[in-house]
Amino acid sequence: MSDTAASRSARHPLGKLSAELPKIKIPDVVKERLEAEASALGLGLVDFVRDLVTVRALGLEEVKRLYGDRFDAVAGPGSDGGGKGA
Repeated sequence: MSDTAASRSARHPLGKLSAELPKIKIPDVVKERLEAEASALGLGLVDFVRDLVTVRALGLEEVKRLYGDRFDAVAGPGSDGGGKGA
């Protein structure tokens, strides 16, 4: 695993990214549109598809809560949410 992949998996709010989904075949046009959407968001295709699957499996509100909890933990106790750039 690359350093980037290792650090990304270590930071995921659901923990280690070790489970795999089956490889699927999709039409070229579907892949191209997914790549375009990912690029528009500044994401790679794999990260974009992972987020799509996660939101579909857990629901948007649960995913927002998980990421909110992560950012609250990073901010630390007593943080008002402000900081550099705020």
